[in-house]
Amino acid sequence: MGSLNRLSRQANAHEDSIWALAWLTLPGESEPTLLTGGIGETPSVKSWRVEAGEGLRSVEEYTGEAVSVLGIVSVAASDAGLAATCSLDSTVRVWDLASNTHKAALESPPGEAWSLAFAPGAAGARHLACAGGAAASVTLFNLEAEAGAEREAVFSLPPEARPPA
Repeated sequence: MGSLNRLSRQANAHEDSIWALAWLTLPGESEPTLLTGGIGETPSVKSWRVEAGEGLRSVEEYTGEAVSVLGIVSVAASDAGLAATCSLDSTVRVWDLASNTHKAALESPPGEAWSLAFAPGAAGARHLACAGGAAASVTLFNLEAEAGAEREAVFSLPPEARPPA
């Protein structure tokens, strides 16, 4: 196996610690975008582009309650140009990167939102998975559900099947 070579390092990329990152290629673009999520007094998600020979260039910063009230612990991106964050307040937030519009805020029980992933391909515009916490559960969200319709399904690992603590 070959060695890894550092291409770039972005010092002070966020005001405070960075806990999450995800790659995506926005619809209609050929170059990938990197999303980073940070904690601190002003939690934010930033988008970055790789510049040949230059390293990373900041493209956009997303802040405010549409992103997080508390620090970002996970960030996910879909092929459809959607981004999602889960934060220390256990809220999952989804927004459209191209238009910077907030799509949804999905509540999770305390401590049950630590990791996110969109479904691959076209399904990524519809399905978001969220996992974490002592309940050993995975929650699937349907992002296209009509108002009042079933928006989530929770799958839990039975206690006898969980590994010992």
